[in-house]
Amino acid sequence: MGIKNLRSLIEKYANDSVTEVHLNTFKNKVVAIDTSIYMYKIKHSNNNKFIEGFIKQLIRLLRNQIIPLYIFDGKPPPEKSLVLVGRKTQKKVLKAKIIKVEDLIIKARKEPDILKDIQKYNVKIIKNHKVITEPCTIKDLEEECQKLRKRDISVTWQDFETLKLVFTKLGIPYITSNGEAEELCAKLCKQNIVHACMSADMDCLPFGACKFLRNFSMNKNYITQIDLAVLLEKLEVTHDQFIDICILSGCDYCSKIAGIGCVKAHKLIKKHGDIETIIQNIKKTPPDNFNYERARELFKCEYENIESYTDTIKISSLNMDIIEMLIIHNVSEKTIRTVENSFQKYYQKIESGSSESSEFTETSIGSSG
Repeated sequence: MGIKNLRSLIEKYANDSVTEVHLNTFKNKVVAIDTSIYMYKIKHSNNNKFIEGFIKQLIRLLRNQIIPLYIFDGKPPPEKSLVLVGRKTQKKVLKAKIIKVEDLIIKARKEPDILKDIQKYNVKIIKNHKVITEPCTIKDLEEECQKLRKRDISVTWQDFETLKLVFTKLGIPYITSNGEAEELCAKLCKQNIVHACMSADMDCLPFGACKFLRNFSMNKNYITQIDLAVLLEKLEVTHDQFIDICILSGCDYCSKIAGIGCVKAHKLIKKHGDIETIIQNIKKTPPDNFNYERARELFKCEYENIESYTDTIKISSLNMDIIEMLIIHNVSEKTIRTVENSFQKYYQKIESGSSESSEFTETSIGSSG
């Protein structure tokens, strides 16, 4: 879920913290990438296929001489269990809707007259952003079913293991987090081990990501950057107060006080300073499971031995076994040719550029082949 409606607060009070920057801004710099977010995004846009999507993402990054560091999720904290249960429930509801529409299509082919009374089957058909009231057709049902199926994204443990093997053969560095990927991305950025973190999850900001990149596209060289220092300055709050705003707005680690959204949370923090004082001065009663103190701890906790990761941030030589693997996974010939003919050249350009840069000397890449 991330932080509920945080974008609306930023747009209203801190839009100066948001800029569109060219990817070559990060030339010869390390960018930590929240793998799980892009696994879902890529599968959604590629009919549940992901290997080619990640390679196309890499092509865009490497052409701009960016050093990618993919971060995989580890075990989520127990405090996120309610959110995870909710997601499983939503997935079951979605699958039930798909089955209902599929069954209705079969019935409609046998008995077309049932389409006259489609509403009794609790199926909403959307046309031009409106629920249609005109008679429904089988084509409408088929289009609705296709939309629902596209939302039904299945990501497995094996998908991530396969992707790790792809990265290993490509020579692309990755780390499996002890906890959630966005947390490690942000902490690496906070410690200047990476220059920025790339995700769609706004949790990166309360976790402390100094430079947060979102809206990545494989088809363009520009990306949205949120600068945390400018964000805090424009909101006129400290980072601790910003964490409290995020908790009040709604996060993955505790319930929230009803009726308090992002904008109101900001006003209350500006007035009272912290959640404890807000609770003393408002009439609303927090729910029993509003464990804001634990949520704070999760956002603020330091990552153990984070400096040890500097040695893993190296692009190594391309293992040509990758070509056979890409063929087996039906990656397009054009993409395979790019990997075969260009990736090692990209690596060499990055390596020569990194040796000239002193900003990230500890994390500069090298050939381990």
